[in-house]
Amino acid sequence: MTPRNIRERIRFSVITAAAMTVLVFLVLAGIEQINRVQEAMDKKIHYLAHLGQQSLAMPVWNLDDKSMDEIIDAIFADEDVVYIAVVEKAGVMTRRIDPAYRHKPLAWFDVRKRFSTIDVPVQYDGHDLAHLQLVLSNKSLRSSIYRDFGYVFILTVLLITIITARTIAIIRSRIFSPLKEFEDAVTAIANGDMQVSIPYADKEDEIGRLGKAFESMRQSIQSLIQQLNDTNAGLEDKVRERTQDLENAHRNIRSSIEYASMIQSALIPREESFRDFFRDYFIIWEPKDVVGGDIFLFDTLRKNHDECLLMVIDCTGHGVAGAFVTMLVKAVERQIIEQLVSNDEEVSPADILICFNRVIKQLLQQQDGQSISNVGFDGSVLYINREKSCVRFAGARGSLIYTDGNELKQLRGSRHSVGYRDSDTDFVFDEYHLDVQPGTRFYLATDGYTDQLGGEHGFCLGTKRLIRSLMAGRLLPMSKQKTQLLDDLKTYQGAYERNDDVTVIGVEI
Repeated sequence: MTPRNIRERIRFSVITAAAMTVLVFLVLAGIEQINRVQEAMDKKIHYLAHLGQQSLAMPVWNLDDKSMDEIIDAIFADEDVVYIAVVEKAGVMTRRIDPAYRHKPLAWFDVRKRFSTIDVPVQYDGHDLAHLQLVLSNKSLRSSIYRDFGYVFILTVLLITIITARTIAIIRSRIFSPLKEFEDAVTAIANGDMQVSIPYADKEDEIGRLGKAFESMRQSIQSLIQQLNDTNAGLEDKVRERTQDLENAHRNIRSSIEYASMIQSALIPREESFRDFFRDYFIIWEPKDVVGGDIFLFDTLRKNHDECLLMVIDCTGHGVAGAFVTMLVKAVERQIIEQLVSNDEEVSPADILICFNRVIKQLLQQQDGQSISNVGFDGSVLYINREKSCVRFAGARGSLIYTDGNELKQLRGSRHSVGYRDSDTDFVFDEYHLDVQPGTRFYLATDGYTDQLGGEHGFCLGTKRLIRSLMAGRLLPMSKQKTQLLDDLKTYQGAYERNDDVTVIGVEI
């Protein structure tokens, strides 16, 4: 575990140093005790061997078995002696062995560190009479020395513990307490109390120099705050003035946009005109902002009112920029309608798109690639003649979806937009002719519906989902089909923002 603050670090360091001191003491004391045991064993075995040599010389010379036994028994009475024997060439003269090691030869003791062995000659008048073999166990010596070591160890640990506790107490009073007071003072400064007293600033040691540094910092911060307060006093008035100006500007812009929305809404056909011409219908027109770049146009033609034009158009951009383009489109559309009403020529949706393309490019001076502006639209134009039961369609990147019995079919418009710099002024749009029966439904839409992001992976809704939804509601009243389309869009969109203006028109003849 890593110490989290300076207190824990210092405490950890002191305790670690104490523990290391104890560990070093144990290692050194252990080595010393081992040496002491070995030294004591060497002295004792040599002493007993010398005693045996002196005591056994005469009895061995005289072959006095009784005296030899008495001497051997006296030496064997020592608790550390586990084996003693007097051996001559002819064999063992006398021997004593601890019952625990009864069948162990002398060589067995030689290879074990807890025993000390010695083999010395027994001499008389310069002649070797026999050998005295002696084996000592260090058990009692080891117990005695280790007991003394234990007392020393306990006293050492106790002394180090007292020194460590005293050291920590001194550090706490000399370092921890001043640091805690510094911490409290700095926390008070951080909380805005510039009048707090910095402790130990009058001392001349390291703590005092730290206190002087904190006091200098406090004075600098207090001076800076005073300067900021003086500056802010003047800025607050300016901020209030600027805020009021921004609020007024925002209010004016908002009012202008809302007024523009009212004007744009006035350009949208009234639902009464749909109700008079179609058996059933629905209209979905939802600008992304207050105003939008989508617009739909509907006009009946000629005196008998059996002909109509329905246009769904997606202009460049959305919001205010898109709304400006819709005004231009509406103006051009009025010229086209007036021209159609004034003569008896066949109505051609493709020619209408050609006219839009040329007029917009000319009005905005977009005849070549060097033009500053680059504005236009994608859209669909649908002509319906109830008297002749025929329909004509042309699209500029727009499509027509319609019912044919129990199926939905799609007619794709030309892959060419209207009015942009790169648009071909002389481009001829494809036109489709259909013979239809009463009850046929037609659907026109901008790409705002199909391009909406959503779903699990944030992909576009897509044309397939739109057709699937239209297919599922093809037998419903169109008001309910509208509700179904909006619910499907909302469900797919989920938490994503609206991408673009959304326009979907459905009509039944």
